[in-house]
Amino acid sequence: MPTWAPVDKLEMQAYFGLLLLAGVYKSRGENTLSLWGKDGRDMFPAVMSRKRFILISRMLRCDFFVHYFESHNDDDDFDLFIL
Repeated sequence: MPTWAPVDKLEMQAYFGLLLLAGVYKSRGENTLSLWGKDGRDMFPAVMSRKRFILISRMLRCDFFVHYFESHNDDDDFDLFIL
């Protein structure tokens, strides 16, 4: 697994932009590898590497803010990251 590097605001905007672009191209259910493949879309590799996109996808967790505090104790070592 690649080493994690912090994600800045610009990179998150690029990540979400690629997700939206995949929706515009109606790529639902399409293999992520094919978006970066030889027959894929030119925009995807120009914005972000496939490995970085997959790594961010694996690490990203979307949750309701209120539910975070309901499900975690004060003793937890979790950091809260809000965009």
